[in-house]
Amino acid sequence: MLKNKNLYKILIVVFITIFIFTVLNFIKYKKNHNDKVIKLGTEKLISAKIEFQNVINEIEQSTEKFAKNISNNSYSEQELLKAIKKICIDNPHLLSVTVGFEPYAYNSNKYLYSPYYNTDKDKIDYIKYNYTDTSLETSLWYTYPINMGIGCWTKPYFADGVKQLVVDYGVPFKINNSKKFNGVVSFTISLTTLSKIVNKIGLGFSGYATIITKDGDILAHPKTEFLINRKLASMFIRSQPNFLKLKTETEGYFPFFSQYTFEKSLMFFKLLDNKQWFLGLVFTESDLDPHKNVEIQKIINIVLVLTVIIVLLLILLLKVYQGNINNMWYFSILFSLLILTNIIIIWKLNLNMIEVREDLHKEKIVTKTDLNSFLLEKNKKLKDIGYPEYITIPTGIYLYDMYFINAYDISFHGKIWQKIPDTLNLKLKNKVAFIFPQKLSQGISIRTNFISKTKVKNDWVYLYDFTAVLNLDFYYSKYPLDFRMLNIQLMYPNTYENIILVPDLDGYTKMDPKLKPGINNKMYLPGNRIYSSYFSFANIDFNSNLGDISYKGPSNTPVLEFNVLVKRVLATAIVSDILPIVVISIMMFLLLFTLHKVNGELIEGSALSVIQAAGGFLFILLMAHIQLRKTLETPELSYIEMFYIIMYFFVSLISTSILLYVKTNKFKFLEYKNNIIVKVGFWPVLLIAIYITTILMLY
Repeated sequence: MLKNKNLYKILIVVFITIFIFTVLNFIKYKKNHNDKVIKLGTEKLISAKIEFQNVINEIEQSTEKFAKNISNNSYSEQELLKAIKKICIDNPHLLSVTVGFEPYAYNSNKYLYSPYYNTDKDKIDYIKYNYTDTSLETSLWYTYPINMGIGCWTKPYFADGVKQLVVDYGVPFKINNSKKFNGVVSFTISLTTLSKIVNKIGLGFSGYATIITKDGDILAHPKTEFLINRKLASMFIRSQPNFLKLKTETEGYFPFFSQYTFEKSLMFFKLLDNKQWFLGLVFTESDLDPHKNVEIQKIINIVLVLTVIIVLLLILLLKVYQGNINNMWYFSILFSLLILTNIIIIWKLNLNMIEVREDLHKEKIVTKTDLNSFLLEKNKKLKDIGYPEYITIPTGIYLYDMYFINAYDISFHGKIWQKIPDTLNLKLKNKVAFIFPQKLSQGISIRTNFISKTKVKNDWVYLYDFTAVLNLDFYYSKYPLDFRMLNIQLMYPNTYENIILVPDLDGYTKMDPKLKPGINNKMYLPGNRIYSSYFSFANIDFNSNLGDISYKGPSNTPVLEFNVLVKRVLATAIVSDILPIVVISIMMFLLLFTLHKVNGELIEGSALSVIQAAGGFLFILLMAHIQLRKTLETPELSYIEMFYIIMYFFVSLISTSILLYVKTNKFKFLEYKNNIIVKVGFWPVLLIAIYITTILMLY
């Protein structure tokens, strides 16, 4: 039956059909997934637009109402000033309210008259420059609405009066049915405040919102550098070609690399009602696609079916079923290379996915928006149970060095600093406001050395040197294709005081995880490469009141984590753990060629030599396996250990086949062309066993 070439043709047709179905299924999955992502982003965008538009509408309506009141009422100077102040105080978003009049329009004896209320100084002041001069950028609040003839928002500019970057909504007004405009009512909002309004929009943990004008000016963004340095913001916009969509489309989405989250992201945008601004929502691809593993499994299925088709084609092309020895060897080599390629593809996909898996349950704190979102959520829960909000102590860490003592204990050496507010009267034991909950349970595993105490603005900055040996929990089931997340936990000693440690984001110049903030860039970690570092929070649930029956707060407490993602250098593991297996496999393969029969009689080799060689191979494998177990000390079987288990069975199987070949002539498949089936099948069978194990262990 196996010599029937029509059978292989039928199988090829069947597997081509399966391949087409698998590819179409993958395309359908991607389309459905993309549709789901777009639907999710669009729904959040619509919701966010309504939320933000309500705030903007309130400002616009208040401005127009005040302009109408000035047109219809003859305010005395005191009444006008009182009204300006009241409106500004009643609207917490406003930085100032300004009323500017045309030359001599308010008073025939005054050329220009423009009072404004400054919320920072809490007083009425007056514009002292010629705000009707169209050449002045600081006059935009007045000249732009006058020229437009309707209520409108200005471009961002630096306001001399309040010394901040601002935008204004200005409405021109007429007095006593005048044919021309007599002045402008302008409500001013700072870009910082606009960003705060936008950042309050609920977008989940990692999403953030931004406001961009049609001209490409960034009005609101969680990255304050974009608000302070307009040239930097403009350069960023120009460096992202997809942002050109804002000039031609009113809504949509596009991919780009976020300079804020430092990840590939999608921006969903929609033009606001004022027809001047876009609201943009940004989500990282990892958050929009938490089930990346499903996609990889479908890719593996496609590659597997394609491999089967290629194998069947090779059988037909080489006519393996005819028993030509040369063709059988060609087939064996090509088949083995195909399976090896499949294994390498799975390794590559797995290595690309491990970071996502490790970070899946980690809420990265790389920006102040991330931190504020976390605290907002936690404080809301405290408020619900009638407990006061957390008091925060900004804490930073810098690692000089770290060393793996064994599979689970790691030694760290570095610096820790804490910014303790001047108003916070802490009773610090040994001047230390942190502990390591992961410290070893025996011996002295933590040593801290107080360095200095410095006053910086309203905080006392405490600086320490530390050495800590911590016991961390790792899973080695995918060794050596694994990452290790070194999560150093820090917490305030007394949980009753409602104080938590938070990352001191201002203490680092860069928070991009790929730039490894808090890590000595000259650190050497043998056999490993540091991939990224970032802060996050974990929870420790005491499930008790720790003996204080009067304590009514939460039983769990947030714990600051400094995470270091370490990637194993694969070459090291290959040399130490995989190379011995490869060498023994080659030796076992060569052993097959030490035996030769002629007319059923053994003329070369012996059964004793086979037994001795197999015993030696098994002994070497066993010693290497024991050494590996001593190194890992893990309760579960690791991926690399399955190689040893496969080899135990394989050495035993090949040894048995050789002994049967030597001692008897009863088995035709062993006698066929001097045991050629076992020889050409050696590498394909071994690699298929490893391939199946790879799929089962890694996915």
